[in-house]
Amino acid sequence: MVWTMGLRDFLKKVLDFFDAEEERTLPGNAGKSDAQLRTEYEQKGKLFEKYIIGRFDTVNYFGVVDWTRDICEDGICPESNCNPDILMRYRRTGDKFALECKYRSRYYYSEKYHTQTIRWARPDQIENYLRYQKEQNVPVYVVIGVGNDILHGETPKELYCVPLNDIKNYPEVFASYLQKYRRPNPEKNFFWDVRNKRLCWPGCIHISFFTAAIFILQVLNRGKELCCICDIGVSDAKVPAIHEINHMMLYNISCR
Repeated sequence: MVWTMGLRDFLKKVLDFFDAEEERTLPGNAGKSDAQLRTEYEQKGKLFEKYIIGRFDTVNYFGVVDWTRDICEDGICPESNCNPDILMRYRRTGDKFALECKYRSRYYYSEKYHTQTIRWARPDQIENYLRYQKEQNVPVYVVIGVGNDILHGETPKELYCVPLNDIKNYPEVFASYLQKYRRPNPEKNFFWDVRNKRLCWPGCIHISFFTAAIFILQVLNRGKELCCICDIGVSDAKVPAIHEINHMMLYNISCR
């Protein structure tokens, strides 16, 4: 790990809660010092990161390659502080992808745009994520959690997974725009779409009768020697339950 005098960039990252007015104006935050608010904000962020890692099967399918810890000692900070929060690897193919995790307790009403929004990053942060994506040649996803009190054990009410390229021009993104990236059930695990090199999840799967028939025939004829297209639990894919092949690789499935 390369260390550099990056105090300014580090402070921009860990103090970005000052830009998140929706967090500072929450009921119960009145009278709290900036130090208290910052500590709670950082705790929420780390709890959300742990929650997101928990949405991956790290026993069988995924590995955590890197997890940014935002360490800074005596003004000396690692350059990785400016990277996305988590770097993951899909073990079966070696594919890597990065996650930038953003938790907000609620939407913020923008007086400028007269609608509900999420301020997920500053322009300089987005530039860092884009540079990382290009230099490391890995896709970056912005995972946004909204609602409930994660600090006291609640899970996010809403969860969105947005490719960085789809949100790179919007430091403040409309709630309406996020809806097409919403996960129907935040508790369900992520899967990796091997063919298209992207994340997917139960609920984004489209399977025709023909595809399901091919899959069943392959299972009967070839057992577990299936083409690696998309990792998904059989019950989630609405394919007849064959208990030996639960959470196996399906053939010819595309994810939005």
